[in-house]
Amino acid sequence: MTLPTRADADQILQQAQGLFLQGRIAAARALVLPVLAAWPEHVDCLQLTGLIAQQERDLEGAQTLLTQAAALAPARADVRSNLGSLLRVLGCGAAALAQLEHAARLAPDNDLIQINLGLVQQDLGLLIQAEASMRQAVASAPESAAAHQNLGHLLMLSDLQQSRRHLIRALQLQPGLHTAFKDLCAVLISSGEPTPALRLCEARLRSVPDDQDAIAMMALALRDVGQVAQADRLVDCAISLRCFALAPPPAYDSIVSFNAALLAHVLAHPRLTAVLHGNATHHGKRINDLLAAPLGPVALLQQMILAQIGAYRQAQKDQRDCDEQRHVQDFETASDGNSSPREQLRCWAVLMHRNGHETPHLHPDGRISGVYYVALPDVMNSADTTHAGWIEFGQPDPSFATRSTVPTLPVQPQAGQMLLFPSYFWHRTIPFQSDQPRLSIAFDLCPLAAG
Repeated sequence: MTLPTRADADQILQQAQGLFLQGRIAAARALVLPVLAAWPEHVDCLQLTGLIAQQERDLEGAQTLLTQAAALAPARADVRSNLGSLLRVLGCGAAALAQLEHAARLAPDNDLIQINLGLVQQDLGLLIQAEASMRQAVASAPESAAAHQNLGHLLMLSDLQQSRRHLIRALQLQPGLHTAFKDLCAVLISSGEPTPALRLCEARLRSVPDDQDAIAMMALALRDVGQVAQADRLVDCAISLRCFALAPPPAYDSIVSFNAALLAHVLAHPRLTAVLHGNATHHGKRINDLLAAPLGPVALLQQMILAQIGAYRQAQKDQRDCDEQRHVQDFETASDGNSSPREQLRCWAVLMHRNGHETPHLHPDGRISGVYYVALPDVMNSADTTHAGWIEFGQPDPSFATRSTVPTLPVQPQAGQMLLFPSYFWHRTIPFQSDQPRLSIAFDLCPLAAG
């Protein structure tokens, strides 16, 4: 194969960058790899290949490539900024700060660099410096929705009125900016203004009927305006939270032996890594894409999940009027209960250890979510009233300072048990104290993007 000349390489790289910006990651990678082979010290090629690796969750490979690019071009602010942002994801706060401070010195008027620097400073508790960086981003790019949104998000900690103004401006500049919409709802609810928050959610659901964040926030706003019955209908654990005790697949003589195989598979998995920054999981490890090779016994679990989702959907249809629930769950399904061609199952493994827990969160990309319990510490079977290691539904993210009390439901997991629920249900895991593993496999059934 003829290797590209430098001029050819630059032209191909431009095409690859365009594909990358369009979200066509595989196509971009196919173009850029031959260029990298021919020109291994091409800084822009190294950087783009690193960004592609990061998108594909090869974070170690991304770090290697971006570090090489930074070494070859130490005065390139964009390269240092991208490396700093990756180090932040990897939880290397001090190293990320050093790279982004250097990038900001090289390009002080670059709003994206100032935003990334502010995010790392916020992570490290340097809130005064973070606010200064975010304000510099707004000053450098006053028409940037991202700059206003990030400053508004930071100000949620200190000044709700200023936060509100910047978030409204972000939505004026980019009406569909989801992070600004979500933050503005939180600000309105926390400010004791649930009615405008409710109207904001209703408007969002008219344009995006299955927005899981909007449904969850609508329930909070309804409760605060006194429409408790309507909120309860949206978040009805008695109807929409289902528990299934699974039978072992044919290849295994018991669910215990099947779970043992799943545990061994996860512990030996090459992509079992420490939890990344910004994740709801704390004190644990994850496999972010459990349906990528090697599958092992997960292939059988995948079939079991799809079968239970089919049963879950049928139960929902049987128990709740379809028209009443259309804006919450309106799926076109295959008659056998499996996922339709317009849906995709995503699975990840969560292996927690002592002090392990998950902060309140929901699954915005899913429509139906669930968890299968593989291995649980003995402490979860005790009579401890703290419900150590249990999953709890209802409590929202702390940024939503609701005026009314939100009901919660703790559920004690059992090995071999699967829970299914709408993806907009808030849930968390309560911390536990044990050296025994707590392994769960979580999943979402997600709609595929059009086209």
